[in-house]
Amino acid sequence: MFRHTLRNLMVPAALLLCIQSASAENRLALVIGQSAYKSVQPLPNPINDAKAVTQMLTDSGFEVSTVSDLSQNQIREALSEFAGKVASKGGDSIAVVFYAGHGVQIDGENFLIPVDIDPKRESDIPIQAVRLNDVLNTLTSAPSRMHILLLDACRNNPFAEISKSAGGGNMLVKSLATGERELPQKSGYAFAVNKTFTDTSGNITTAASYRVYVANYDLDAGNFAMTLDKPLSSEDQVRVVFSLVGDQGTTDKSPLKTGSYSAKADKFMKVEDVALVSRKGSADNKAGLDRSTLTGNAKVNSVSGDTITGEVDLTSGAISIKGPFTAKILLRK
Repeated sequence: MFRHTLRNLMVPAALLLCIQSASAENRLALVIGQSAYKSVQPLPNPINDAKAVTQMLTDSGFEVSTVSDLSQNQIREALSEFAGKVASKGGDSIAVVFYAGHGVQIDGENFLIPVDIDPKRESDIPIQAVRLNDVLNTLTSAPSRMHILLLDACRNNPFAEISKSAGGGNMLVKSLATGERELPQKSGYAFAVNKTFTDTSGNITTAASYRVYVANYDLDAGNFAMTLDKPLSSEDQVRVVFSLVGDQGTTDKSPLKTGSYSAKADKFMKVEDVALVSRKGSADNKAGLDRSTLTGNAKVNSVSGDTITGEVDLTSGAISIKGPFTAKILLRK
């Protein structure tokens, strides 16, 4: 969920002007100004700020690459090219990246916003934006004496019109036990196990099966399924569980593959073992979606570091589960 937008983070110009020990040819800068947004509020100032910062850095002896109004891929390409240029100059260089434009923070993670972003719901934003951690990792991957990242990100929320009540950021679940209700996700985890298949000739193959848990309460991930499957403590709590079976030959050490997992797949790239867990009185109600009538799919849109984002659209009889999910991948020690 949105927490707040990025705060302005500026290193004083005096810091750049006081850098004397590196030669001018080893001072490199990338300046990005994002003004001409297509589907969110345009910003008049970033393009002007980029010009002003370019002039300041040039006057300070930097070799400056200035770009503006970039798409997601163009931002990544510009960062990659800049990191390569820094690496080619050797370890005594000074590298500066300046960004002006929209920026947001969602669930504690910061994102820079490309001009072509067009999210229909909150879960689309991490997929279409550029993670600040990715920017930092790219910048620091190039050996240099100093890395400086300057952010001038607008404080307003450019996505205020995204409606969560229409399923923008929440799952929608329906069953006899829960009725039809939204499931605002509070926590989500996933872990992999090996699934073994034996054909009619006795040949054995494996596939990674990622068990995914999504809940509107704080899941206990201390001991994998043993604690994730703990009984609910109140009638307000709901948990969704499903498994994503990967490609043939993968194992529990294999990364989760992005793409669509069909309920009707034979064995591989399949979503299965789907359940909706709720509570009535003193007992949990685990509504398993019948495998023989299960339809729909689960899509894994992004696997970044230890985080999965995706969406499900699954139905079996009177039970349905639809909407986005995010899960942190648990690794066994």
